[in-house]
Amino acid sequence: MDRSSLRHHQKEFYIDRTHSGAAISADFPTRTKAPLVTTRPYDLTLIVDRSSVEAFAQDGTIAMTDLVFPVSNNLQIQIFPDNAKPIQSEGQLWELKSIW
Repeated sequence: MDRSSLRHHQKEFYIDRTHSGAAISADFPTRTKAPLVTTRPYDLTLIVDRSSVEAFAQDGTIAMTDLVFPVSNNLQIQIFPDNAKPIQSEGQLWELKSIW
């Protein structure tokens, strides 16, 4: 499971891939983080494919890309807040054609 989070109370955005599947080296499981600016909007765009997660936040001023190697083909994306209160979200899904 790869996790991305906008944590406004801790003023950070992060991608955590410590449990994202196959660890191809000892240094692979990691948590990448960036500071949030409280005067910018808390928007988030995720682009996910079979082996990578790209995240863009705060009008694109934060950009992160992480490789992931899931051990299952049963993949899903879940969006939930830390406080478990309902949030309004919208998304779009595109199926990409293989280049192979």
